[in-house]
Order: sequence, then structure tokens, then C-alpha cells
Amino acid sequence: MNKRKPISLIFVMSLAFIIIQGCATIDTPKGVCLADSKGQHILTNAIEEKSEKHNPYVQLINAQNILLLHAKTYTLSLFSDVPKDGCFKTPFILAHKEEGYQWFNASGEKLYNVYWFDNGPDYAEDGLFRFKKNGLIGYADESTYEIVIPARYQAAQPFQNGQAKVSYKADINQLDNEHSGWKNTDYITINKQGEVVGSKM
Repeated sequence: MNKRKPISLIFVMSLAFIIIQGCATIDTPKGVCLADSKGQHILTNAIEEKSEKHNPYVQLINAQNILLLHAKTYTLSLFSDVPKDGCFKTPFILAHKEEGYQWFNASGEKLYNVYWFDNGPDYAEDGLFRFKKNGLIGYADESTYEIVIPARYQAAQPFQNGQAKVSYKADINQLDNEHSGWKNTDYITINKQGEVVGSKM
């Protein structure tokens, strides 16, 4: 009678490790993903079905299953470009119920508030787009979304040819129900390093 050879303990442990790793790869969402009020990862089509009647609150969950947002605080928006798997690979926008629309990076960290222009997030001009933080306006890089010029202006025009007109003081001038501008400004011209290159206008 042939005796069975004992199975190596190292082999068994290695096989178990591979199985566990495989399960973790399947069950763990990639990157930062949408989650429901119970903290469960949800797909975009599930959100869309719920959105037919109302805009549901959403949360964010990372690969370690850690919730990143407070419940019943954020909803999706028309500007939330969500992949089908419900996981973000690039910066995205969520709507806060009190503080308005906010930019997040792909790690789920809040960056700054959206600066509205022409009924949507500000367009990038000359490589930079405007954002708001603490009620003031700054500029961020259109590719990296990193802050290039901190939010410190009450009025700020888009960049053109490496320069922009900004003002530390300004009042809102409401033009109609949808559009507004600034008045009582004291404009100066800055470059992309935030340095003053032109006198007051």
C-alpha cells in the first residue's frame, strides 16, 4: 500500500493566502466609491434608479471600507460624472446640502468649492480654472486640480495670455436671475505665480 505524502504546511498556507487575496480583490472596491446610507458600495445604475423620484444622499467609501463623509450630507449633481462601477478615478463634484457644490480628489478629500460660471463649474482658461474657498476666489490647475493661487480675491477674471485681473475688494452686481458680475472693484493684474504685474485699474 502506498502511503500518501504529507502536504507541506507552507504549501497550505501559501494556497490560503492566494485565496484570501483573490477574495479581497473581488470584494474590495477600487479607489473611492459611492456608498449608500448603510455604508454599502453601490453602482451608478442603482443611484440613477433612485434619482428618478428624488436625489438620494450618498457617502464615499475607500478601499479599506472606511466611510469618508457624514451621512445625509451630500448628494450627486448634474456635474457628478460617475463611472459605471460607482468608483472615482479622477476629481469629482458632490453637492453639500448647506455649503453647495464641492470638488473632491480621487482619494475622497475635499479640495474646495465650485466657482460657478455660465450655469456650471468654471471653465479652464489658459490652463487654470477658478474655485472658491471661505467665500474668496482662487485658481487651480486644470490637469492636477492643485491650487496654483490661493483663494484671496473677491473678484477674479479668467486668465488670458498668462495674466488675469483680480480685486481684493468687490461687490456683487446682480445682472438678472441667472447672471451676476462685480462692481466697486479695484483691479490689479497678476501672473500665474500670483505676482502683481500691472497697476490698479
